[in-house]
Amino acid sequence: MHEGWIMLHRKLLENPIIRKPKYCHLWVVLLLKASHSQTDFIWNNRRVYLQPGQFVTGRKKLSKETGIPESTVERILKYLESEQQIEQQTFNKNRIITIKNWRNYQVPGKSGQQADSRRTANGQQADTFNNDKNAINGNNRERASSKFIKPTAQEVTEYAKSMDFQLDGWRFVDFYESKGWMIGRNRMRDWKAAVRTWQKRENNGTNKNGRDFATSSEVGTKIEM
Repeated sequence: MHEGWIMLHRKLLENPIIRKPKYCHLWVVLLLKASHSQTDFIWNNRRVYLQPGQFVTGRKKLSKETGIPESTVERILKYLESEQQIEQQTFNKNRIITIKNWRNYQVPGKSGQQADSRRTANGQQADTFNNDKNAINGNNRERASSKFIKPTAQEVTEYAKSMDFQLDGWRFVDFYESKGWMIGRNRMRDWKAAVRTWQKRENNGTNKNGRDFATSSEVGTKIEM
């Protein structure tokens, strides 16, 4: 978690938080703490996944890490949430924070910045803006072998909502993670098509996909930091 890089876009200079030191401080800490790849852990005999741009934390922990009072941390998080910079799933002792638009600014090739093969004065290559070279190479190999990109739980939920379909994105993601994103013997190519299939089955009362997998709320109420 404490290795690698994040990209800090110059658009931050246009954001009002740049003139509020505590707001800007906490925002940068959130970016640094967010996972750059999918992570998982086992809770209550279930495998739970966090997607890139997400992490589990708590108000008290953020206060300790930043030196910002807990009440101020809470106020800043609510502001960032209202500005659509983050999403929060809060529980008794912790919360899952999702950095919105993570892929737009932190995933190679999504930020609009072109990789420059020339070295800078200190010998640092342009691709070191990304988390680490090995992760980039691994991602490139994965893209080369398959164009399919796993969706985040947030993306699944938002897509389902666009069709007036109430679907827990975590249930969908956990279900297909357990199957290696395979549909039968074939690797999934279009997750949106799979969501539409779930919708049809739900409407027909025949969909049982994911019934044995934990939703985020079931997991979150028991995680302790």
